[in-house]
Amino acid sequence: MKTVADNIEKIRCYLDKSWVLGTLRMSYVCICENNQIRSIGKEAIPDPISKYLNDCFLSDPEIDTGHKEIIVDVETARVFDIYFIRINNSTCLVTVFDLTEVLKAERVREERETQIYRDVIRAVTQGKLLLTRSNEIGQYLDETTFHSGMEISRPHDVSKVRHLVRKALEGLPMSRQRKDRMVLCVSEAATNVIKHVGEGEVRIYIGSSSIRTVISDNGPGIDVSRLPQLTLMKGFSTKISLGCGFNIMLDFLDHLIMSTSKGTTLVMEMNCSADDETGYQECQHSKGAGFARAQLG
Repeated sequence: MKTVADNIEKIRCYLDKSWVLGTLRMSYVCICENNQIRSIGKEAIPDPISKYLNDCFLSDPEIDTGHKEIIVDVETARVFDIYFIRINNSTCLVTVFDLTEVLKAERVREERETQIYRDVIRAVTQGKLLLTRSNEIGQYLDETTFHSGMEISRPHDVSKVRHLVRKALEGLPMSRQRKDRMVLCVSEAATNVIKHVGEGEVRIYIGSSSIRTVISDNGPGIDVSRLPQLTLMKGFSTKISLGCGFNIMLDFLDHLIMSTSKGTTLVMEMNCSADDETGYQECQHSKGAGFARAQLG
């Protein structure tokens, strides 16, 4: 049977590996008494924190125990977490934690986690779905191939989007079925943007061998941890930007590029390669008007 000592040892081992505790440090400790602030730690309280504490106690001299505030030193960009512990009616103990390194470590952890999801999802979808950062999405869009676009904000805009896409598909060497599928995917994405975010933008690009429709919004984005369900579970739905139509997109499109850190941007690509109905090999457009910068699976 496990003993208390065994459990304590496991807790210690767990805490030793904690990235939070590894970066969290108590920076300053002081006593606020009779509107006077006195440092009791090794380092003097920085002026921005002292000023904040003075203002805080002047506005609310009877701060309760457990009160917590987060402040940012504009000059140094350091972030501090401040706790107030009431000792008696005239005295309060204040502890200040510097969260700057914690936040840096958190960003590194999030980046590693996101990269794992990117690698796994790309592998599972055999390169069909590519997750990218918001500042990288531009490399998949060649503005010299821009065809048309519009903003969307109302339900009836979806029919306008469908018409816009059908117009862009006219004359492209693609089967009727593939064209219908492209229209359906764009319609699903536009519907979800209007339903869950309220407004967004649609842009269409036609390259030498493919058509790309880009739908973007400024919503809260999608939690990366939910993307495996979106990509692997049929019928799974999220109420943020994408619905169950996401599975339709993965089934019908040739490539789907997504950025979801600052809002959500979807780049939906369908190639004009040969298919059973048309036999065409590529889109007949001016030479060089393609998407050469795109690195797809």
